[in-house]
Amino acid sequence: MRVGVVTITNNGPNYGNQLQNYAVLKFLESIGVNSCETLYNVEGAEYLCSLAHKIKNYVYVALKISNYKKRLKEIRFDKFGKKYLRYTKPIKGKVPVNLVEKYDFFVCGSDQIWNPTFPCNNRHLPYTFLEFAPEHKRISFAASIGISKISDKYLDDFVKGVSGFKNISVREIEGAELIKELTGRDATVLLDPTMLIEKEEWFKIMKRPKGLPQKYILCYFLGNISAERKKDFDSLSELYNLDIVYLNSNDDTNEFQSVGPREFVYMLAHADLVCTDSFHGSAFSIIFQVPFIVYDRVDRAEKMNSRLDTLLKKFEFEDRKRENIDLKNAFNIDYSKAEKILLNEKALQKIF
Repeated sequence: MRVGVVTITNNGPNYGNQLQNYAVLKFLESIGVNSCETLYNVEGAEYLCSLAHKIKNYVYVALKISNYKKRLKEIRFDKFGKKYLRYTKPIKGKVPVNLVEKYDFFVCGSDQIWNPTFPCNNRHLPYTFLEFAPEHKRISFAASIGISKISDKYLDDFVKGVSGFKNISVREIEGAELIKELTGRDATVLLDPTMLIEKEEWFKIMKRPKGLPQKYILCYFLGNISAERKKDFDSLSELYNLDIVYLNSNDDTNEFQSVGPREFVYMLAHADLVCTDSFHGSAFSIIFQVPFIVYDRVDRAEKMNSRLDTLLKKFEFEDRKRENIDLKNAFNIDYSKAEKILLNEKALQKIF
């Protein structure tokens, strides 16, 4: 069986995106798919995906020209993609007929591929809903919407796209409720693919970044970090005698600003405590059974917390939200129930 995976490939370096793409391929292999590739859609990001840009990145890194750490991060993501994601040749615009005919099925997801507020999606919603392929070839696999409401601007395209699937699976409860409200159809809520493959698969690819302390709190935030939150981290550091490591920071002096997906996984797996507003920061904490604290992400116009709320509810970890935690008890977490839930969920995914 040959499967083509459609996900976000034109939105710049994103840890969760790359790692869920990898997990989708590994999961498909585990259920017997003998050939699967990721469609490399570069529409809207042609220059960033071009050879000229990639060469420029290497020059800037070699000469340590300003902002070179950002370019080093791009290089590491590019290497990860080439080695692990099995990209097709770049696709610009319409999907070639030979690719449509090549694959027995197309899988869209996971990631926020159905979030129309993402520029990489709203340029071509028909593509993210696999409208280039016959309906019998379309499969949604834990596709994420990521928001709780579809604006009128995208409503017709969204409803049409969802209606083209025989069976629908999404990654968050709010997404399933939204689809039911708009189309009357039921959608199955599945786990993010990063949680479906065995933990050992992540240990095989992870890589320790240089300069990482032995004992540390990992602070991984997609939104801005307020002064109040930094006080939390300082308090935790003092309480437990741990270094503070910031990831995804825009600070050029941060030595971890340029880490790639492999280093990202290592940093989460070996942290003593994770503080995050990220879905995948929380998901990997659960995978590796690391104590974690979840903060609301509040700097986006659309509500971005629905998939994270689903994750916490699924694993009965709603008490890991910051407002429910006394910092003196930050390490009080029991993973025994979550481990059983994860095993049961893995079995359900294979049935779907």
